[in-house]
Amino acid sequence: MKIAITGSNGMIGRELIKYIKSTVPAQIVSIPREGSACSSGIFDAIKLKQVLKDCDGVIHLAGVSSVGQAKNNPSYSWHLNVEGTRRLLETLQEFTCPPWIIFPSSREVYNPQNKLPVKECDLKGPQNLYGASKLMCEGLIKGYGEMTGAPVAILRLSSVYGSLWDKKQRLIPAFCNAALEGRDLFCNGDNTVLDLVNINDVCRAILGATQYLNQGKQLPILNITGGRGIKLKDIIFFLRKFPLTQNFKTILRSPDTRYSSAFIGDNALANVMIGWCP
Repeated sequence: MKIAITGSNGMIGRELIKYIKSTVPAQIVSIPREGSACSSGIFDAIKLKQVLKDCDGVIHLAGVSSVGQAKNNPSYSWHLNVEGTRRLLETLQEFTCPPWIIFPSSREVYNPQNKLPVKECDLKGPQNLYGASKLMCEGLIKGYGEMTGAPVAILRLSSVYGSLWDKKQRLIPAFCNAALEGRDLFCNGDNTVLDLVNINDVCRAILGATQYLNQGKQLPILNITGGRGIKLKDIIFFLRKFPLTQNFKTILRSPDTRYSSAFIGDNALANVMIGWCP
């Protein structure tokens, strides 16, 4: 099995390559995301077609990967996420036998829900540009599958944690670093409920989807989530009990309106389809 991974130098990409190499015999083609959208590997159609030659499938990870990043640089984020995906799919369509594709999406595509846990069929309505870009990409991926007949998989991830390659400004690394260094810990709404999923579980889910698609079978959209909620204040409580943390002060602020105040994803369908659970 020959698999191309776009965004291979990102957090999930690095962890996934390590996981696949330790688990199954596969040839991996790495397509890293470079410093700017215009120089990214997915934007050079000629080179992209060369490196994708004879690939059975593509795991498309290239893109801006957080709400904050997308807010700070909206035009770049939309271009990389949406236009980058569009150009990748246009290149894939040129092959006589278009490869399957896996697209890790986000829980940010959902409208804030009163009823938890959230199922894949529940109402969509992104509250931020990042979620909107992911939902747009989902449409492009589905269209590629319908047009070419190639198997596709869309995996909606909740908040991923547990990697040493994670960005320091993301919530869990930011909380942990502040606690370890004794700095003020800023908390936007201590009753906010998160659904956390470990990076190793995410890699297992992606590999499970890979093996499923490689049999020529289509997958429905799947939630890849922890399946249970944890409040920010409980994370802070845990950090205070951890022996290596310093005395730190919690600065409470108003909830961040870019995010839902509570999210728990129903992952039962992933268990049924690919035998996955966190």
